[in-house]
Amino acid sequence: SSTTLGHSGASSPKDSSAPLENVLQSPIRNGNINKPTLELILVSNSDIAVYSGMIPGVLAQLLDQHEAVIDLVKACQTLQWTFVKAEVVGIDADAQVIVAKPSKEEASLNASPVSLPPSTSKSKILIPYDILSVNIGSTTLLPDPSFKNVLKTRPIWTLPERLGALEQEQQTKGLESKLRVAVIGAGMAGIELAFALHHRLNKTMPRGAKIVLIEKEQSPTSSIRKNSRLAHFIN
Repeated sequence: SSTTLGHSGASSPKDSSAPLENVLQSPIRNGNINKPTLELILVSNSDIAVYSGMIPGVLAQLLDQHEAVIDLVKACQTLQWTFVKAEVVGIDADAQVIVAKPSKEEASLNASPVSLPPSTSKSKILIPYDILSVNIGSTTLLPDPSFKNVLKTRPIWTLPERLGALEQEQQTKGLESKLRVAVIGAGMAGIELAFALHHRLNKTMPRGAKIVLIEKEQSPTSSIRKNSRLAHFIN
């Protein structure tokens, strides 16, 4: 999970009257700026992040998995942000402070020209913020954890490995017909996943695969412009 927050290095929230768009346009990348007006702090329990938009390409075996990985430490160093490797365990909205449990490894990396002012102990890190953005992703819940042959898309980093294991299991069964795969949810992510599985499984399964999209709407392309190439291809 990860949390992105902004902490002003120039003034407190009470002193800040500039519109948000002006704050966000502050010079934060130029190392020659002596007094930047914005400090960005990235908090994550991992030093890498997976770009979910590239995972369909990984599943289709068109991309290597490392190509879908973002090095958070390197990115923060390049952008002069502050990276804190820790697990967020609480938020004090009144005090505008994040409570985090430090990683066993290096707890923080100060890459920005503004110093990070957390109160640090062996058990917790307190990080103040002016603006907080919480981006922790989603979790797929199943009605029954014992369901077989069910592939959850989350956690997304382990999805390629879990798909490969399920694929090998199906290959050993000696299927006499196409492997039937149901994809629940025909939004853009579901459609991309269906294309990826179609591309991959029709090459790796002995008799190919049949992909079925399941969607509560009448058409899986209801949210796509009728004249789009994608809608025409699916229909």
